[in-house]
Amino acid sequence: MPIVDGVIGRQVHWLAEGEVIDTFDDFGEYVASMIAYTKRRTSKLRAQSEQP
Repeated sequence: MPIVDGVIGRQVHWLAEGEVIDTFDDFGEYVASMIAYTKRRTSKLRAQSEQP
C-alpha cells in the first residue's frame, strides 16, 4: 500500500519478485480478488488430483 505524506493510500499493489502483478482500488477489493483467485486455484488442483 503506497504511503504519501505519511498517509497510507487506499490503493493496494500485489507484488511478486519485484514486479507489480496487479493493482487494486482498496484493501477490500484486494481481499475479494485473492479469495476468488484461491477458489480458482483450489478447483484446478482438485481436478488435477482426481485424474488417474
